[in-house]
Amino acid sequence: MNYRRVIIVALTFALTLTFWMMSLVLAETDSGTDTIIFQKTVGIDPTECASEDSIDIVDTAYLVPRLYYCYKLTNDTDMTFTLHDVVDTELGAVLTAFPHTLSPNASFWITRMAYVYDTAIISATWTAYTPTGTTVLSATDSVTVTVFPTALDCDKQVDFEQGIPRGWYVTNNGTGSNPAVWTTTADTENCSIENLTNGSGVAACVDSDIIGFTGGPYDTSLVSNPFVIPVPVRDSVYISLTASIYYRSYAYDEFTVDVWDGWIWHNLLTWNEDHQEDIAIDLLPYWGGLDGFQVRFRYQGNGRDWYAEVDN
Repeated sequence: MNYRRVIIVALTFALTLTFWMMSLVLAETDSGTDTIIFQKTVGIDPTECASEDSIDIVDTAYLVPRLYYCYKLTNDTDMTFTLHDVVDTELGAVLTAFPHTLSPNASFWITRMAYVYDTAIISATWTAYTPTGTTVLSATDSVTVTVFPTALDCDKQVDFEQGIPRGWYVTNNGTGSNPAVWTTTADTENCSIENLTNGSGVAACVDSDIIGFTGGPYDTSLVSNPFVIPVPVRDSVYISLTASIYYRSYAYDEFTVDVWDGWIWHNLLTWNEDHQEDIAIDLLPYWGGLDGFQVRFRYQGNGRDWYAEVDN
């Protein structure tokens, strides 16, 4: 017998067996990536997953802001998850042992409505389970909600000391090359006059005179934040819009005050002659029970005219 040959064959077999066993162990323990990607976002549309992780909203005394949180999980592992828990620090249990098959590289999202009363950072944790329950992965994310008090609301006076109030906006529908738009008297580059209303300090201002003849036709509106008339019966309370207004007319300009009832705009006042007065307009005839009342002050004309101001 050739012992040398037997020894070589045995050694070769042993090395081959050892290498095969090592390969088998490596194949069993190499599970690739082991992370899940969880994102919590916030928006105002329940039909889509928002893209932002923070939001600024305006609160009112009678209309609590309604938001929608989106919880999205992406499976960045080579495993499949079949049960899911989501716990939110504000809403509590959002999902508990929820059955959904989430394959590798797949994503899954849901939205939930929330009423937000105060500025806060709200966190959530998503926990995913494999079918056998042997692998459990969790991830946490948060959103920031900043709540600002409303600018216009019942029994509250609005001023313009800090500029156009948060929640209000200015439209510019002028067709000229540089049409006049609403600003404040603090903006001396675009408003050439001081506060000429019966108010004091800074007023909202639109000045077509400072723009000159090159400005062209203008049509600009100062629109309030949405607000609510808090009465269940329209005849039980008198609610009026009050404001201090200064308006100097020229020839082809017009100043109007309108209210949005939730469906359409209603004209409350139209001027095309000089005025300096405090107005008080009853809003109840325009209330149809809908949320989202808004007031706008509109100034329009065909070129260089004078100006309009609103305060208080």
